[in-house]
Amino acid sequence: KFTSEGEIVIRAMADEIGKDYDRLLFSISDTGIGIPHDKQSAIFERFIQVDSTSTRKYGGTGLGLTISSELVKLMGGEIGVQSEPGKGSTFWFTIVTDKPTEEGTRPLVIPMDLKDVPILVVDDNKTNRLILEKIVSGFGCEVFKASTGFEALSILHKKASLGDPIRLVLLDMQMPEMDGERVLKEIKMDPDLRSAKVIILTSMGHRGDAARLEGMGCSAYLLKPVRQKELFNSILTVLGQEGKAYKKTTSSLITKHVLNETEREHNSILLAEDNPVNQMLALRLLQKVGYAVDVVETGKQAVDAVQRKAYRLVLMDVQMPEMDGFEATKRIRQLEGKVSKVPIIAMTAYAMSGDREKCLQAGMDDYIPKPLNVDETLSLIKKYMAGYSTEDRMAQVRKVSQTKPFIPLYDIVTALPRFGDDKSTFYEFLGAFITHLKKSVYELEEALENKDANKANFLSHSIKGAAGNFEIRSIREPASRIEEITKKGSLEGCMEMLDQIKAIIPILEKDYRKNLPGATK
Repeated sequence: KFTSEGEIVIRAMADEIGKDYDRLLFSISDTGIGIPHDKQSAIFERFIQVDSTSTRKYGGTGLGLTISSELVKLMGGEIGVQSEPGKGSTFWFTIVTDKPTEEGTRPLVIPMDLKDVPILVVDDNKTNRLILEKIVSGFGCEVFKASTGFEALSILHKKASLGDPIRLVLLDMQMPEMDGERVLKEIKMDPDLRSAKVIILTSMGHRGDAARLEGMGCSAYLLKPVRQKELFNSILTVLGQEGKAYKKTTSSLITKHVLNETEREHNSILLAEDNPVNQMLALRLLQKVGYAVDVVETGKQAVDAVQRKAYRLVLMDVQMPEMDGFEATKRIRQLEGKVSKVPIIAMTAYAMSGDREKCLQAGMDDYIPKPLNVDETLSLIKKYMAGYSTEDRMAQVRKVSQTKPFIPLYDIVTALPRFGDDKSTFYEFLGAFITHLKKSVYELEEALENKDANKANFLSHSIKGAAGNFEIRSIREPASRIEEITKKGSLEGCMEMLDQIKAIIPILEKDYRKNLPGATK
């Protein structure tokens, strides 16, 4: 209410890192009316306001800062303000916290395909550019910035002429002189630029905007402020990295609604429970932490449900009418395809010796005793929803990607005769190979996650053979190793081999672009 124009920026940072504690510093800066120096200490007292006249413009009781001050002191912190009349204010406070633990954190897993992808951020607001730059560079992308539409077009043309075009533009809708809609139009009308994907960011969405912008070639339309995960999913989808994960709609435009629906489907759980009270308790627990839950009351309904919809997890009560949980699990395991491998966790009120073994013999993956312990239940669910240890795998990816291959990327001297001793033909086929490789790697990872050794064996054999045509040993050798392991029905160590392949792809792609006809060396 004190800031009629400009901006309000909230920041959080570490003020002091101790052995057993951390002190965090929060600041809230505005470009509002500011506070005179002689009033700054008094505003933290009860019922005190800068303007206490009967004709004062702003409402309020004068208690907000007093309450904030008391809370901060109770948390072992301090509070204060820095302000200049007419120039705005920065309120700040510190709090002391325990050292954070790794348990419960969900780090964003960055696919290797995002590494060094050139992305242009276009926004006339300096703070917005800074925030977007920090978020996108955190995804591993190469970030370029522009404060105007004209500057954006200049950068796009320059990058295109160098043979390393911008692949994605994050474009603010409201800008002076040349707004986002006009910049989008210029991009899509220019043959040298039109291949760039465009995500429009707006703080003033209007009815009909999405349909109009989609018709102009916009790939996604998001309302500010955009959350990190929302932007991450949008970028992945627009660049085609998660095409299979997203639900087909009548519109190809990515919006917040489409992302939310996809997230719900990605986190879907089937709860098979006949007791209505137990149903309500489990529903409230799961929905509160963001899972989408469908409920059935019998084992037969559970078997039918998993055939209609792909669930990430089934929570199966053992004692149910019509068909109990043991029989329902056996029926699911007998189904064809991926549905037979869905993780099933048993829930039973009879926590007796031998129950766990009985559940595992029936084909269930794990066991939760009733009444449910909240922490143990959520920890177990997170384990099965996550599948393989993503953190361990991505650590391996980073480790591999940070070291140079100890062998040449490919042996073109040996491979060239297969392509008529024509380098242009070699690189033409190499581009097709990279496209096919990305698809094969995605399917191979899916097969490993589903513990499908036969499919993994087939895919790794295909990758090995294709890479052999180009003498790409850094891909052929780990693919060959996966083939050998999966041929024996095992999966041990395959994810590490797959991560080595994934680490080579962006290097190979960069080399391919560099060697395209007309590219600047």
